[in-house]
Amino acid sequence: QDMAEWAGVSVGTVHNCYKRVMVAILHHHDEVIHLNPEEPQDRREKDRAKRYVEERTCPQWKGGFLCVDGTPFNLFQKPGLHGEGFFDRKSNYSLSNQIIIFPHNLCIVDYVIGVPGSLHDASAFQHTQCAWPPERFFGENEWLWTDSAYGCQKWCIVPFKRPASGQLTRVQKTFNYHLSKVCNSSFYIFSPYSSVMARYVFDLNIFMVPLKGASNPCESFKSKYRLQKTWSIVMHGCEVVWFSIT
Repeated sequence: QDMAEWAGVSVGTVHNCYKRVMVAILHHHDEVIHLNPEEPQDRREKDRAKRYVEERTCPQWKGGFLCVDGTPFNLFQKPGLHGEGFFDRKSNYSLSNQIIIFPHNLCIVDYVIGVPGSLHDASAFQHTQCAWPPERFFGENEWLWTDSAYGCQKWCIVPFKRPASGQLTRVQKTFNYHLSKVCNSSFYIFSPYSSVMARYVFDLNIFMVPLKGASNPCESFKSKYRLQKTWSIVMHGCEVVWFSIT
């Protein structure tokens, strides 16, 4: 309803646009979301990610070429079946999702969608392809970067957590600081339906912009976050614009 009022169209039009946009995105799914160590294209992206990490940290850390994080998708109400299983730590009913990306270009290489919100990030991560088995994706001295919610493994590096009673040492703080320079790679998508920036983890940036009668937030947002227009579709008086990060 809010989207329809903002765009000056009917609720049915918003629903139809949503379905057509999702069909268009899913049509490109396998082209943009993949990681096969045997494919030359994926090997090149892997090498670029390693160079990115090396430039921001040190040569010894270039083996960490992937990042993972979880993000909840809140549900509008408690599910009727096993509803308590969707109650998360933030007191919302939600679905937990895991996103694995390259740190240098934020491209998604693996994900899990639809896990009940009560499931811990470390447990939800076990449903990804990268976790079973990790040897398919990580060679010797290769790993992914995570936050402190995940378990520390040879192929999974986490920051130090402050002890219940005490403080981190100076060396541990330094380690966490440099790790954050690699892992702080979630970004924002502007929602033209509200006045706030919505935190989201996805490498396909979509705006639905009325062609007439409303301000266009895309241009200022595009320059600020270095986005490049890939393609657009005009549907029902709105331009759906697909941006990629540059």
